[in-house]
Formats: sequence, C-alpha cells, structure tokens
Amino acid sequence: MAFDHGARTFDDLKRMSRCGMGHCQAKYCFNTANEHLANWSKVPVEYLPNTRHRMPIRPVPLKVFIEGGFHEG
Repeated sequence: MAFDHGARTFDDLKRMSRCGMGHCQAKYCFNTANEHLANWSKVPVEYLPNTRHRMPIRPVPLKVFIEGGFHEG
C-alpha cells in the first residue's frame, strides 16, 4: 500500500498509485483518499496539503505534425 511506502500527501499518493489521474482528475477520489491519508497518519484532514491542480493540455493530433500544420505562437 502506498501509505506504507511513504505517501504523506495526495500528490505522493498520486505519484505512487496514479490515484486521481483518471477522467475525473481527482474530483471524486480526492476527499476519500485524503480521509484515508488522515486516518493512516493520524493527522486531521484539514492539515493535509491540497493537491496541485495542473491545467489540462489539449491533445494535438499526430496528423497535424505530419502535415506540418502546427505552429507555436
């Protein structure tokens, strides 16, 4: 279990287990995972750090690169 291997924050848990990397991007599992972390570490859930939310990246179809239509700017 990730808790036994040093997970102390949701981001630790995310790196170790990929929890929060699904389609919902932790909208459903964040609170439950934090409650488990709090119970395991015996720290009140309100003292656990919040997760680092990152902006989603829009996928670029491979076709764009092959046809040369991608331009930064």
